Amino acid sequence: MKFHERLICKILKTGPIPEHIAFIMDGNRRHATRIGLKKTQGHERGFESLKRCLEYCLELGVKKVSVYALAIDNLKREKEEVDVLMDLARKKLDEISQNEAFLQKHDIRVKVCGNISLAPQDVQTTMQEVEKRTEKNQSLLLNIAFCYDSTYEMERLFNKYYEDHEKNGLNNEEVELSSKRLLNKYLLIPNEPDILVRTSNEIRLSDFMTFQSGLSMLTFLEENWPEMSIWSILKIILRYQVEEKNFLIIKESIEKNAKKVKEVLV
Repeated sequence: MKFHERLICKILKTGPIPEHIAFIMDGNRRHATRIGLKKTQGHERGFESLKRCLEYCLELGVKKVSVYALAIDNLKREKEEVDVLMDLARKKLDEISQNEAFLQKHDIRVKVCGNISLAPQDVQTTMQEVEKRTEKNQSLLLNIAFCYDSTYEMERLFNKYYEDHEKNGLNNEEVELSSKRLLNKYLLIPNEPDILVRTSNEIRLSDFMTFQSGLSMLTFLEENWPEMSIWSILKIILRYQVEEKNFLIIKESIEKNAKKVKEVLV
């Protein structure tokens, strides 16, 4: 990281920092078209942008990052583009997970979330190997949503739940307890993001973490994903810090008024 990037992160760390940020990495193709590159080159630049953003998050102290790498619906795109995405996933993930490479250097653990049975066997194997290689890393958890959408995630959740219910023959008390733990146990990405970011000026979630993001701060950026910079992160975190400050003020006001009401009633 450059000096000014570290300085900006240091300043931002004087305020509250989110534990979990989710990114919908949109605009790789638009970026490529805008500067006269092939669409496939846009995806390659998008991968470099991911590494850059992970470095910023690590510097800030963010503990979890979830990224929408490939939607199930994206598999309907032109075969050439899908093949490139699969090849990128296989080659790049393998490359950056080796000893002394990016993921190991930065102590990042990878969890692949999605219906990876839809991917070619070599891609599935690589993803399993990457998860195994990084399983002991602790500085940051990277959830890669690959061949994913929330519809699939929820269908899987209920199928797994009822499968376990029938298999284990849970009693009423256990059913009640399990219902409270249901989401954390069966969701592919169990942790709610503090912030969900979408790039490329698209204002929709596209079936990404729709259940988990009910209380998340939604942020929509004009820049395409490969154009993400420290200034993009600055905008995101500053807005989050303002929202957090406002929330604490409102919470404090409510608690103070509730105390007054209680004193009057007593």
